[in-house]
Amino acid sequence: MAAALFTKERAEFHNRLLQEGILTVDSEGVPSNADKSQDFSKKVAVGLVSQLGKARVSGRAAGQTSGDLFEKEVRSFIEATFLKLGHLRPGAWDVLRVSSRQSTLEIAVLPAL
Repeated sequence: MAAALFTKERAEFHNRLLQEGILTVDSEGVPSNADKSQDFSKKVAVGLVSQLGKARVSGRAAGQTSGDLFEKEVRSFIEATFLKLGHLRPGAWDVLRVSSRQSTLEIAVLPAL
């Protein structure tokens, strides 16, 4: 059951990254999640996009915009999967978006208070 849940939710997560324009490629074929100045980063990103499906060709969104959208989708994926695994990690859990003084954003899964 858990394997089917993860397979379904992972496919939906990947589809949303592509359909909502979070993961795109530019006119030169460089994915939006790649560091353009690093050949290895570009190779990894191209490999990822090729496994996920066809990404739309688009200019790169502002870092904060695409980062916020990506965080939203990661949070949705964690909520849809981790929170359904209570038999492995009993208790009440919350999925939170946490920011630090350096404005670094993270997704955290914490026991509910």
